Order: sequence, then C-alpha cells, then structure tokens
Amino acid sequence: MHTQCVLIGLLLLATLPSVPTAWHSDVPPPLLVPARSTIDPNVAPWWELAALPGLGPGRAHAIVDYRTAQVSLVFSAPPPPAFTCPQDLTKVAGIGEVTANRVVRYLHFPSDGAPATPADPPAE
Repeated sequence: MHTQCVLIGLLLLATLPSVPTAWHSDVPPPLLVPARSTIDPNVAPWWELAALPGLGPGRAHAIVDYRTAQVSLVFSAPPPPAFTCPQDLTKVAGIGEVTANRVVRYLHFPSDGAPATPADPPAE
C-alpha cells in the first residue's frame, strides 16, 4: 500500500508545471506595472504592453513582432516609427478599434511630441 501511495505521489508531481528558476526574456518580471504614465508602442517591451488592459502577452508580442517587421523593411536611419497614431495599432493582427480605443489613454505616439525612449530591461 505504501509503495502505491509513493508511486501515485510521484506521478502527480511529474504532472505539475515547472517553475522558472531565473527570469528569461520570455518571462515577464513580477508585478506587471508600467513604470511610466504612458508608453510608446514603438519602443516599449512586450511586458509593458501586456500590462495594458485588453492586450495581454499574445497581443503584446504581436505588436512587437509587427513593429520589428516594419523597421526591417526600411533602410533609412533612423527608421520611421511603426505606430504614429492609435489607428496604426489596428494594423496588428488581433487588435481592432475597440482594443485600440481601450489602450489609447496609456500610450503616446511620436506625433504627440513625447520622446521615444526604450524601457529599462527587468532586473535579474
């Protein structure tokens, strides 16, 4: 009986998801709270975008992938921003007018006159 309990316990333990031991670039830092009052979607890391209401990690990664693809198409230095107004967000797959309108108050764009500065990476 004791052997059966041990085997069942080991099987249950094997099915538990693993917990990361160190923060990697794909794992957001704890407490997803943007440090600034508004963020620029042209330079913000995915974890800051993911903290915005209605976005989450999937859409945040889609925004980063879209802007990376847009920058790689341009050969001028510096390249123009991928997002110059809230409506530009709707060019990203999975983001429509409703989502763009939901997050617009948390974002600023180059046309707003706010500086575009990349965020600091998470502390390890």
